[in-house]
Amino acid sequence: MMGFKTKNSMYYLNSNKKEITGGVLGDGWYPFEDATILIGTSADILLADGRKITTSTVESYL
Repeated sequence: MMGFKTKNSMYYLNSNKKEITGGVLGDGWYPFEDATILIGTSADILLADGRKITTSTVESYL
């Protein structure tokens, strides 16, 4: 499991199951198709249901 921190939120990813939780998603786990997470830029996450999530700037990995 890995994660990342933005200014106001933390997100956790289970890459084995391709699921994400935290931040604007709340406490539930959501399947995702793709995620681009680089420090100093916004993270772009494509959920399995087609929704696209863009976070604020990624400050660090957890």
